[in-house]
Amino acid sequence: MISREEVLHQRTSAYGVRIRPETVTAWSFLLPTVLLLLVLAVYPLIYAFFLSMTDAQVSGPVHFVGVRNFIRLLRTAIFTLTLSNTVWYTRWGWPWHWCWRSGRPGCGGSAAPC
Repeated sequence: MISREEVLHQRTSAYGVRIRPETVTAWSFLLPTVLLLLVLAVYPLIYAFFLSMTDAQVSGPVHFVGVRNFIRLLRTAIFTLTLSNTVWYTRWGWPWHWCWRSGRPGCGGSAAPC
């Protein structure tokens, strides 16, 4: 059973839910970290997505172009070359590097650091 003093020390939110002092303390410690995460990670991610949908330059007006930038990117030769290199390295280069560094028989490598 909760004593009368404990009830008086508990805060009540606008929705009538009791908020314990421990909860307020926990959020007061978490709030700076959450705000820093929003400012340093989430905002740049959203802004980069917004910029990818425009024809933004260093100076001048910004016009919304939608996915036109991505369609133009898919049609370039350098993108297809880069994508094929990435797929090749992911399929063959990284497993070979792991095998080489593991020192397994048949891989030809040693476990010594490079």
